[in-house]
Formats: sequence, structure tokens, C-alpha cells
Amino acid sequence: MKNNYFIGLFAVFSFGMFLSACDRVSSSGHSSVLIQMPTVEQMQKMSQSDVSTMSSIDLQKLCFAVNVNGPGIASVPATTCDVERGTIAGAIGPGGELSVDVEIGMERNFELYAFLRQSTEPCPKVAKTGWSWPIERIYYLGKAENVDVKPNVIVEIPFTVPSQSQNIAVQKSWPASCLATTKTAPKRAGRVVSGASVMVSPMNYKVYSKVGPFNDEKTLGTNYKIKNWKVSQ
Repeated sequence: MKNNYFIGLFAVFSFGMFLSACDRVSSSGHSSVLIQMPTVEQMQKMSQSDVSTMSSIDLQKLCFAVNVNGPGIASVPATTCDVERGTIAGAIGPGGELSVDVEIGMERNFELYAFLRQSTEPCPKVAKTGWSWPIERIYYLGKAENVDVKPNVIVEIPFTVPSQSQNIAVQKSWPASCLATTKTAPKRAGRVVSGASVMVSPMNYKVYSKVGPFNDEKTLGTNYKIKNWKVSQ
């Protein structure tokens, strides 16, 4: 029987279930989403043993971004060289935490993207319009579709880390002209420490999102539920 491997990528949807903030949250129609990405060590543990499918990628150099679309969420339409952009946030590296302000409602789509840095420099910020990263180093990882954002809901977002050559232009079948017009990510001053490369096969993960109560300071604590990675058959 084939084994399917999953790793937890953690998120909390904050609706302010405390009484002092119920009206404020209801009137604004938004909730805070905190996402904690898996660490390099967690992802390495989930590597498959099939050498024939492996490709070289440095997990330490990945930067993650989240894009949320759905009815009522203001968005920038997709183009020949770009995806539809709604509420977008990032980027952060493995093990980092990402905060996203999401409009409450039904049929939300949560998309996960990654940018492969050339070094372990700080992750560049994702742009609301257009790619500020070179497209040949951007990857579409996966999404959860038709999510109804409401209290006490677990959202599972399966995603795959592709081989290094399978960038978003290849994944989306964009024309070669898209690669020719991409911007170069700005270089940052300071010491750059290169990470060691690891062998990783295309692997399947699940993102776990917990919808529930959250405190007013919007910091992680006892209200933050974490689901660790698991293996299912």
C-alpha cells in the first residue's frame, strides 16, 4: 500500500471570541491569520526514499507566501505572467511565522507559494501587483479551495515541493516571454551565510489551519493549537 506523507504547517484564524472584541470583529469583517511554517528539519524527515524522483533543492533558501482569494475580497486579475492576487502576505523562511488579515466569508481559496533565494539572506517581501521576484525561482505549492472561514474549523491545505526546474512558469504553462521580463530581487547588504544543499524528492504535505479563539494581543500562546506532521496510509 502506498504511503502518503503529510507535515503540519500551522495556522490560527483569529475571530476575537472574547466578548470585548466580538462587535469590533463583526463590524470589520476581518480576522487575523497566523501561520507558522514547518522547519527544514521537519521537511527533511518527510523526504521520500525513491532516488529516481529526487531533485536537488536547498530547503533553507525557501521563502513562503500566502495568497487568499474569494467572493468579496478585492483582487488584481490574473495576467499572462501572473496569478490572481487577493490578500497576499509574505515572505518568510522555514519555521517562521506569517500574519495575514483575511476577510471573513465563504468560498475562500488559500494558495501557497515559495521563492527560492540564492542565499540565506532575509526573505524579500511579496508584492501586491506583479512579481518582485525572478519567476524562474518562484514555485506554486498548492491550495485549499472553497474554505468557509468560521470558528472551530480545521482547514487542510495539501502542497507539494516540486523539483527545482519546475518553476511557476512551467507549472502554469506561461510563455517564455514571462521569464524574460521578470524583475531581479534586490540584494541586501550584510553577511551572507550559504546553506548546505539537501536532496529532496517531490513530496506531499498538508497545511493545518485552526479556526478558533485568540487573545487581544494577537500573540501565540495557549490558544494556539499545533498539529504536528503525521504519516497516513
